[in-house]
Amino acid sequence: MPLSQQGLGGGAASLFRGGVVVADPGQAQFTNAGQYTWTVPVGVSEVSVVLIGGGGGGATSTAASNGISGGGGGGGALSWRNAISVSGGSSLYITVGSGGNGATSSGTNNGQDGGDTYIRTGSHTGTILARAGGGGRGKYNDATVSNNGGTDYSGTYGGGGSTSGGGNGGRGGRGEDGHAGGGGGGAGGYSGAGGVGNNGSETSTSPNAPAGGGGGGSQSQNSFTDPVIIGGGGTDLVGEGTSGQGTSGDATEAVGGYQGSTGGPSSGQGNTVRTKSHGGGGSGAEDDSGNAAADGGDGAVRIIWGAGRAFPSTNTTNVTTPYDYSFSTEVHYGNGSSGDGGSQNYHYSGDGTMPAINLGTNITNWDMYFECYVSTADHSVTSNDWVVCTDGYNDTNGLLLGFYNNNVTGEMSIAHPNGGYAIYPSYGLPLDTWSWVKIEWRGGLVYKVWQKTSAGASWTNQVNWVDTGQSGSSQGQVYSGTNWNFCSIGQGRVNSGDGFQNQFYGKIKNFALNVNENVTNLP
Repeated sequence: MPLSQQGLGGGAASLFRGGVVVADPGQAQFTNAGQYTWTVPVGVSEVSVVLIGGGGGGATSTAASNGISGGGGGGGALSWRNAISVSGGSSLYITVGSGGNGATSSGTNNGQDGGDTYIRTGSHTGTILARAGGGGRGKYNDATVSNNGGTDYSGTYGGGGSTSGGGNGGRGGRGEDGHAGGGGGGAGGYSGAGGVGNNGSETSTSPNAPAGGGGGGSQSQNSFTDPVIIGGGGTDLVGEGTSGQGTSGDATEAVGGYQGSTGGPSSGQGNTVRTKSHGGGGSGAEDDSGNAAADGGDGAVRIIWGAGRAFPSTNTTNVTTPYDYSFSTEVHYGNGSSGDGGSQNYHYSGDGTMPAINLGTNITNWDMYFECYVSTADHSVTSNDWVVCTDGYNDTNGLLLGFYNNNVTGEMSIAHPNGGYAIYPSYGLPLDTWSWVKIEWRGGLVYKVWQKTSAGASWTNQVNWVDTGQSGSSQGQVYSGTNWNFCSIGQGRVNSGDGFQNQFYGKIKNFALNVNENVTNLP
């Protein structure tokens, strides 16, 4: 399975409060099996975490006909821990447990165990801060499975009470002679276990998760689906919500258990999603099919920070930093035929897609945020990309961010009424990866560019262009005001009313501006 980190909202800036760098609230999550190294953002001194182990894989039957059905894999456990002391710039080492593979052919093997999920310090084999056990494998020819749900280790790492908690994964349903395959167990909840998967002989029991926000168990399945894909419900990562319902009966349709805690506390989304994400156990195959059983769902980790946030349910949903102006839509800009597939020439404020902007005509202090991806193919198309522009950069208080620097393609530069491209910082964003970008403009004094390659990473100051008043110190290049009553992305224009020109090739999303008293200085 691919390795990925998904960074969500918040953490966009750090600022000085009383001489101390304090980060904005934020969160980061890891939802695919694998190992990750996460750098604590500057200004973060304490984090809270939730972990889910991988769900166990289901088992096949003992024979392709008239056998004993396969049992379901157990759900992964959920463990959370609050108020872990950290230092900005330090690293946490994360292992997301994989979902166990379902067995693939009759009479040969059982499913595989789900992997444990860890957060450690020092290294991937270092000191354990938090752990959630993976669900056990489903078994065939075994109608006496007692509990193969993953173990909640929150009492071992955290001490319980308001500091830590969680729930064991639900047991997978038992395979039985002449019956349907056992259902997968649900992932553990924030304060209770996951639902138990139906045994192969049960046709009416609905294996709901008990109170605590865990995933519902899966029905037993008496069908010839190959491979089996359903399983117990996983559990969402955004805090304790409604417990997942199970699905009852020896049904032939693929309807596994409901996810627990969908949308988090008070979301109103309970029992609306059937998915093994995260940590649901895979269901077993029925007795006459000999088909492959279901894989368990991968585990997951989510980290949150910011005052007044704690698991299981205190301000645990995603937080984002508010902006004075934002256009979040991801757009691949290009001409439709060159580069790497971009087909949108440009957007401008008020065009029906990009919102109108009315921040003022003489803004001396502003912060610009955006995420940008430029592939090697897009980079190679053209030399002079106009990326972000006001209503004519050559007009009063105009500004243009271009990716063209002293004839070097892709390097960032600023053009404005004081003389075309006046700021050449000799810096370009890395290719073939997403970059998070923050530009600080302090009229008449400072132009800075900050960059990072994931939402949870620390910012790096790539450009520091300062007017000290001394000859040769960029005098006059960081001019006073900017007209932020108009903005275009993808192309720009020299004067108001001119045609747009100079195509940018690449992807931009989550474009935003803060102005005046809402700007913040990164350290």
